[in-house]
Amino acid sequence: MQEVLFEDPLAVILSPDHPLLSGPDPDTAALLTQSWIAPPLSTPSGGYLARWLGLEEGHPAVRVVTSSMVLTRALLLRGPYLSILSKSQIAHELARGELAALNIDLPGSHRPIGITLRKDWQPTATQSRFIMALREASATTSQTAPYSQNE
Repeated sequence: MQEVLFEDPLAVILSPDHPLLSGPDPDTAALLTQSWIAPPLSTPSGGYLARWLGLEEGHPAVRVVTSSMVLTRALLLRGPYLSILSKSQIAHELARGELAALNIDLPGSHRPIGITLRKDWQPTATQSRFIMALREASATTSQTAPYSQNE
């Protein structure tokens, strides 16, 4: 049984002093002239980026391909790069103003984040409290209400 706790949108992330933040919202052509840190094509984010902008590995705008959040954050903080990331993965950096998100709609980029449980599983008291804490934390921080999906 799968239970979606929240939907996690992707965003175009960059340093707060990146030149793209000082002008109008960039169009696709402007984004393709930038240096990108791209997730691998085999990841949901990398696949989305390839479909959205055509930025596949090997494209001249793709300077770094990595699934390492540590490397992506470090490069974004130190250089004029763009990347596509989950806003929840960098919520602290966004809140502190260390990173910024472009005001660009990424249709279809919301990914379900949740838990998977066996239908006949009986949790212990501690496990039940932990799952309840996950549900409560997700409900207070998510933009969409949780829902369940049985498969």
